[in-house]
Amino acid sequence: MTAPRILFLDEDHPHTLHMAGALIRHGYQVDILSAVAHPRRPYHRGSLRVMTAPPAYERQYLDAVDTIVESGSYQHIIPMSDATLRCAHREGRPWTRRVFPRVVRDCLELLLDKRRTCEFASAHGVFTPALRHLDGAGGLSRAIHDFGFPLVVKGVAGEGSGVNVSIVCSFAEAEEAIGAIRRRTTQEPYLQQYVNGPPYLVGGLFVNGAPLRLFAAEITQQSPDKTGPAVRLRSTSDAELVESFCTLMKAVEWTGFAQGDYVRDERGRFAFLEVNPRPWGSMAAAARVGVDFFTPLVQLFHGETPEARLDFPSGRDIALAAGSRRCPISPRGMPSGTRIRG
Repeated sequence: MTAPRILFLDEDHPHTLHMAGALIRHGYQVDILSAVAHPRRPYHRGSLRVMTAPPAYERQYLDAVDTIVESGSYQHIIPMSDATLRCAHREGRPWTRRVFPRVVRDCLELLLDKRRTCEFASAHGVFTPALRHLDGAGGLSRAIHDFGFPLVVKGVAGEGSGVNVSIVCSFAEAEEAIGAIRRRTTQEPYLQQYVNGPPYLVGGLFVNGAPLRLFAAEITQQSPDKTGPAVRLRSTSDAELVESFCTLMKAVEWTGFAQGDYVRDERGRFAFLEVNPRPWGSMAAAARVGVDFFTPLVQLFHGETPEARLDFPSGRDIALAAGSRRCPISPRGMPSGTRIRG
């Protein structure tokens, strides 16, 4: 019997190999199509195949996906990044019917816009830092008057690596950060009140807004500091933190993976910052404390109703690979215990 095949639409994210290894252990064949600026030779061994495509913002990207999909009978297609998620849900290609999860486009557009997500969360009772739009020539000056320094300059879109987030301490730094984000994204950035405190994350697998699995942690080290991906974490089952994120997921009736970023302020409140509506970079940390995301995921693939198991141990320190940023996908990065058959 031929193993079912899954296609990941990726951009060289490290968590892609973790997820590929998990699904291979569940009996799947996994193809990874990574959108990169410089093509690499394909790799194929046993249950894993790695290929490259043009960057997701180029016209040729969707043509490359069309070609790959035509050559393989994929049961599911899973976007692994914000850019590939946008492509999979905005373009009416025949293969988009196989994309997991299938979400309402308006909901996806909301969650991929960091400013709108914060405004939506606040309207549903989730505590968020104050925001300011850059309205007119005086928008920055008014925000500085209201918030002071440090001040956070953010792009409405990002990829979880801190590229479009800057913490500034002067008017000149703010103007420079605003200009850089405008040039990089062609979108208008916004300003957020800086919250001084330790960062946290909450992630899970959801179906129609209800959690099937959860994981939460304090981020004890980031690279780069303050704005970069997590390098070290300490698991936490703080009820207020978990409840805050579940409130947001319930409000959007989300199905699939999602992870939220938080910071704990000086009064002990968890302030919501943004959400990644897809698999995220520190998923491997959850596995290290026994959270199994992939058994219920496979059950969802089969049309079953998984049992919710929301407990996980608190207070566990977890070190992740220092290279949490994008790097060329290689089977050498597979989690330990993964056998690539063949």
